[in-house]
Amino acid sequence: MHIYFLIIISFLFISCGSSSSKNAELNFNKEEKEFLQYQFKYNYLWNNEISNKIINLNNNDYNTPKDMIKDFKYSALDKWSYSETFEHYTERSTQITSGFGCYYKGSYIRNVAFNSPCDKAGIKRGDHLILINNDYITNKKYKNFQNNMNTQVIFTIQRDINATLQNIDIPITPIEYTYKVSKYNIFKNNSNNKKIGHLIYNSFTQRSTVELDEAFDYFKTNNIDELIIDLRYNGGGSLNTASYFLDKLVSNKQNQLQFYQKFNTQNQKLDKYTYFDDVNNSIDLQRIIFITTKRTASASELIINTIKPYLDVVIIGSTSRGKPVGMRMAHLGDKLIYWLINFSVYNKNDIGDYYSGLNPTCIVDDEITYNRDNTDDILFNYSLQYLNNNSCPDIALTLRNNYTKNIN
Repeated sequence: MHIYFLIIISFLFISCGSSSSKNAELNFNKEEKEFLQYQFKYNYLWNNEISNKIINLNNNDYNTPKDMIKDFKYSALDKWSYSETFEHYTERSTQITSGFGCYYKGSYIRNVAFNSPCDKAGIKRGDHLILINNDYITNKKYKNFQNNMNTQVIFTIQRDINATLQNIDIPITPIEYTYKVSKYNIFKNNSNNKKIGHLIYNSFTQRSTVELDEAFDYFKTNNIDELIIDLRYNGGGSLNTASYFLDKLVSNKQNQLQFYQKFNTQNQKLDKYTYFDDVNNSIDLQRIIFITTKRTASASELIINTIKPYLDVVIIGSTSRGKPVGMRMAHLGDKLIYWLINFSVYNKNDIGDYYSGLNPTCIVDDEITYNRDNTDDILFNYSLQYLNNNSCPDIALTLRNNYTKNIN
């Protein structure tokens, strides 16, 4: 029996355009069911709470892993255990997907995947998507266009240009592409000459360590004075990547505790403590502003909770999702992967169990009017104002003339 483990802390990776859900329903035979039962019985964090469910297994009760996990899991706290195919896992790990890379709410663009066809075509957050190929869109039509790979279509979007709504036709072709999970820049405050690093980070993928190094090399070289990290849609990812990220956020903390993992009482030997490493591109700041929403979860929350004992942490936005637990990969063959909650995470001060989420310093609702690196984006706007005034703003202000972007 071959079991391979890879520690991660969330399944809520950003989706980047593929319309296929790739649910793990392959070859869920008797052997797979018994293997999954074993994971619940011995490795699941809440195995004692569900012991009555896993004594007897009738193989005829479950047609898919999803059905079995839904029935077995400790529903009072577990909102996350799931299964997937190796194919889907590989795509997430390598940041490869297909499609347009646009995500909309109603008929408005909510987000655009970095380096996607939509991104390269100039689609912006807040654009009103009216037509595709002169046809009014539905979810079904959108998926059909997206699945028709390498076939160009015309997006007709409505955009506010100089206070006038204008319709624009933009050609876009759905393709397979490698997306990025981050975008970074520096904004100079023209009133006090302070340099403010701004990092948008959408998922803790294993591959994104390269992107993090690029961003923090830039911040370090340019001697930023403040840092804003936008995690509003970041649902988590690799725990190793989270630790790698944390090393960038403080200086001179080598061998001090980042966080620790606690497993169930049968697996206490697996409890693990993770410590800071000194790295060349770490920054030395007194505070960091984090932007959060209800979509902020898992590794994102761990980053915030871990850094609190070391720096002044300010949270702008809304209460995060509340996932102070992590998962380990378990698989029997090469088709299905099971991600069950295996451990809780705590910071240096033994603080964890934030199942109700992390509360913001300043409560601000997300809006989709502007790109996230536009100073008029409400969450970014409030973050900049907080840095100026050390207090929560009352209203959003027009800041576009107060800041210069791209400091070299």
